[in-house]
Amino acid sequence: MERDGIVQRVNHHNDRRVKVLRLTEKGRKLAPTVIKEYRAFLHGMMSCISADEQRMLVRSLKQLKDRLEA
Repeated sequence: MERDGIVQRVNHHNDRRVKVLRLTEKGRKLAPTVIKEYRAFLHGMMSCISADEQRMLVRSLKQLKDRLEA
């Protein structure tokens, strides 16, 4: 993506070991299309499970995230 001019790597202001990715102008213009396509992809993937199963999945993923952050 950097080679394609969508993002650029920038040094972190406090830690020179860290690189931060920033969207370029080209990346900002492309983002709405990518988000739209990603949402359509997710909708297609999730359409095989019921609304209750989707809620259960979200709850389970949130529990995993919370445990990783603890």
